[in-house]
Amino acid sequence: MTDGRWRLVLTVFIGVLIILTGFGCSKKPQQKLQLQQKQLVGVSLADMSSAGAKTIKKALDKSKGKQVKFIYKDAKNDVAQQSMHVDELLEQKIKVLLIEFISPTEAVRLAEKAKAKGIKVLALNILPANVPVDGYIGPDYTRVGQLQGQYILNQKDKLKSPSGLTLIAKGSPRAVPIVTGQKQVLGDKVAVTTREISDENPTLTRSEVAKAVLEAGKMGAVTAESETITKALLENAVDPTLITIGTGITKESAQAMLMGVHDADVDLMPDLVGSHAARAVSELLKSEAWNAETIIANGNYDIPATIVPVRLITRENLFLVKQRLGDIKAQPPQKGSSGESQGQKQSQSSSSSENSGGSQGQKGSGGTKLIIETTDGKKMELQIDGEIKSVQVEKGGQGRQGQGQQQGGQQQGGGGRSGMGGA
Repeated sequence: MTDGRWRLVLTVFIGVLIILTGFGCSKKPQQKLQLQQKQLVGVSLADMSSAGAKTIKKALDKSKGKQVKFIYKDAKNDVAQQSMHVDELLEQKIKVLLIEFISPTEAVRLAEKAKAKGIKVLALNILPANVPVDGYIGPDYTRVGQLQGQYILNQKDKLKSPSGLTLIAKGSPRAVPIVTGQKQVLGDKVAVTTREISDENPTLTRSEVAKAVLEAGKMGAVTAESETITKALLENAVDPTLITIGTGITKESAQAMLMGVHDADVDLMPDLVGSHAARAVSELLKSEAWNAETIIANGNYDIPATIVPVRLITRENLFLVKQRLGDIKAQPPQKGSSGESQGQKQSQSSSSSENSGGSQGQKGSGGTKLIIETTDGKKMELQIDGEIKSVQVEKGGQGRQGQGQQQGGQQQGGGGRSGMGGA
């Protein structure tokens, strides 16, 4: 073969090679682009300012896959807002909806609307009755009530009265199982009464909690059904002889425990709720089902579920939540409306409190503020609508009734370990 022909063959070969290589390269960016397309998952939480919701979001973001994008919506405990957010998420072509339902009645409509569009729905923390969801991830609230009841029973010798008050949020689906769990353990040993509290506005919640505790009179323990009500209970700083138990531990309630003004909290383990939810999302994006741990009968539906364990936290085992909550220091909770802590208020009034033998009332435009100091150094503050007619101080099981006298806006009382009685 002549040199001219060799050159021609070589030129044709190189040309063909370049063309084939060019076609191969042109396909790779397109394939890569397809791999980078993320699948959307909607997340509607009841109140993203709560400690529990923040922990769930953190766990979801940490555990999500590279091809998943979470779109968060904060309902701010508003039913209409949550409904609007769900509509917005459906329009964004989400594949899965994680939702912490606010209204049990609205839950059915929202779930059915999402399911009609072929979207998988996972309920977080709350499973309203007869709602057609693809799964539930959250606590067993009957167990929450049992833990609270058992703690009260263990403290029975310290109760100043064999009765307890459970403060529940209005319309909360968690209330019935929690109270049921308490009564299963307490039986007829400690009588439990309930009082509904509005948890939509912090100021209103504090006011209603203070009123409920005052009207309940002499009792041994107070249980709060939600994180919001627990916070209001601690801010009101009720009678220090009362046993207080919250639901959903926060950094503030942990600090109050360390300070000795709060007894216990049930940890709802929101970090596990978030991590289990992320795993379930990953599985649902690949198939029609997810690897749930159990099945719950819920009206007309059997719901796949993963029940998150709960645990009772006291001052003795606060180390269990330290990694999640961060550094815990002994200090009272701060009021959201003014930002002024009880410690600041107590410091300003400590000298007057000592002069009055441990109890004083300060009259203001919003009613009367009663400040109580116990012999072991605890200082409590209670805002009361109207003026105080009398204060009863009990010591050693015997009561002593004294009529208060208004002098210079202060109401004087007797010394010693104080407990509020009906006036």
